[in-house]
Amino acid sequence: MTCASSSGNISDFYRGTTKTYAITVEKDGSPVDITGASIVATFKSDLSLADIDAEIQKAGVILDGPNGSAQVTLEATDTQVEPGTYHYDFVLTEVGGEVTVLLAGEVAILDHAND
Repeated sequence: MTCASSSGNISDFYRGTTKTYAITVEKDGSPVDITGASIVATFKSDLSLADIDAEIQKAGVILDGPNGSAQVTLEATDTQVEPGTYHYDFVLTEVGGEVTVLLAGEVAILDHAND
């Protein structure tokens, strides 16, 4: 399975801002039915951190299960973390328990002048 709406990386962003990620799950170019599945985005400053200790962990919403559409929204309060480089992943857990990492990489969360 792949995350069709992403090029494999997400863009750097400023802390304290809202970020919305639209996700379409596909396999061989066709949408995957993700009805009943869950999707979670996790951002960690250190890969050795347990998920429970991640700086950001946010559950997404399935928008259109039969067409593989989901969305994860990080609110401004979610992204109010120390500036730096974070390891992220977006993980889909299907009803039967199959776990798939849809997207993973590193992103910079930047500081800005008006805190």
